Amino acid sequence: MTDRCTVPFGTTKDKLAWFTNLPAGLRPALRARHYVPSGFGYKITRLCVGDADLAWEMYAGRFKFSDAIITASPSDVFIQRDANSEWRNAMAGLDWLAHFNASNRSLHDQYAMRLLHYWSISKRVDTDIATQTRILVSLATEGQMIARRCEPAVQAAYFEIIAHELKNLLKLSARNSEQNLDKAIALLYCLNSFQGLGHLRELAYELIERHIDRVILADGGHVSRSSQKLIVFLEQIIPLQRVKTPIIPPVLSRAVENGLAMLQMLRSSDGKLTGLLNENYDAIQLQRLFDVEQIQAPKLNFTPQSSFARIDHEKATLIADTSRRLGIDFSDGKQKIIQTQSLENGHTSPGTMQTAPQGTVLMMQNANQKRTCFLSADGHDLRIEDEFNANAQDEIIIQAAPGIRLSSLMDGKAVMFVLPDQSVWHLKQRGGTVHIRQTNMQSEILIQRDGNKPGGKINWSLKKQAKVVKSSRKSPSFETGLLI
Repeated sequence: MTDRCTVPFGTTKDKLAWFTNLPAGLRPALRARHYVPSGFGYKITRLCVGDADLAWEMYAGRFKFSDAIITASPSDVFIQRDANSEWRNAMAGLDWLAHFNASNRSLHDQYAMRLLHYWSISKRVDTDIATQTRILVSLATEGQMIARRCEPAVQAAYFEIIAHELKNLLKLSARNSEQNLDKAIALLYCLNSFQGLGHLRELAYELIERHIDRVILADGGHVSRSSQKLIVFLEQIIPLQRVKTPIIPPVLSRAVENGLAMLQMLRSSDGKLTGLLNENYDAIQLQRLFDVEQIQAPKLNFTPQSSFARIDHEKATLIADTSRRLGIDFSDGKQKIIQTQSLENGHTSPGTMQTAPQGTVLMMQNANQKRTCFLSADGHDLRIEDEFNANAQDEIIIQAAPGIRLSSLMDGKAVMFVLPDQSVWHLKQRGGTVHIRQTNMQSEILIQRDGNKPGGKINWSLKKQAKVVKSSRKSPSFETGLLI
């Protein structure tokens, strides 16, 4: 039976954080069972395992982290003042639990629980959300594995530690979407690892629904465009997916799928990443992601080049080559519809991407051409603006996928695409003329800019239609620019 919650109805969205911040005298009666787990849930194994040899070293009183060895007893190891900050962070963040769990010896289990007791009572500075998430994930994975092998009295004390750390997390106020997502991930680990915490599910799901799209973009990349942050995010979520019936929302699974697809696409033949996510990253962590048997990353047959971008909205997918060629490849989820060919025009600038509720904008530029792409959130509206320099060849070649029938509309100003499944898309342009031609058994669309003056812009769009419509005699209307 699900525990009833005493939090008043109609409070703020972060109900539990609001409740824990109330002065004790103003709170309704707080039942311990609302925070304390009632039993163990699923066993969650993280992708990175510990080292049993280090457990033996710690049992002997030698604690080695970040190339520093401190000799101390369990009662004073957490109050060392001479240790460097990295060593102290490893001890305070419970990194040592993984090593004791890897040892899987009763003697080491008891020692780990003793260490955990001194860790819980030691005077620690207030943690931030990232550190508190790290603590709860360790407690919900390696910590609960160790606690399962201990006596009931030790398990009861362990559940009290979980309850205390959950309260600490709920008291912390998130300043941005990334911190809110970290908070939700910590709650998900506790929900999956322990029983009796079902009341936290609504809060965790709400935080994820509200913030996941602001952290993991539609193309699968991290909002910071950091490869390392994307890898860390995937390493956090994939272990949750590997349990029998994980308690995670579908939107989170979708973000993992897109993130893996982005990394796979940017991965070259030598295993290294290339492209937009060009920050330094941990190659061992990256390889570990693709070594997980249960995770099958999409296989994208693209020759590795200097840079790629990927946008997924609903079933539509836009793959962009942001290198010197500025090419795009667009599909509706069933088949590819078009791809563009552009001349190689020298040096390129890094692509930039912006996501909003209406869709995603991708901007890329080389020496002679600037291309801005917008894909709507429903995947039915693709808009492109190509701006050419004075010395550029101002034309666009668009290849239609095999099996698509093309028809000219609006006196050569638009083209109708009829796909094999009878769905209809319209390509419209402004600032040029459209020509349909057949080359090598493939249909192509050539858009050439109007006028003789060098340089200028061509705006064109590809939109899905509800059904086949007859050609209108009226001039087509176009939206100005690509603003969303």
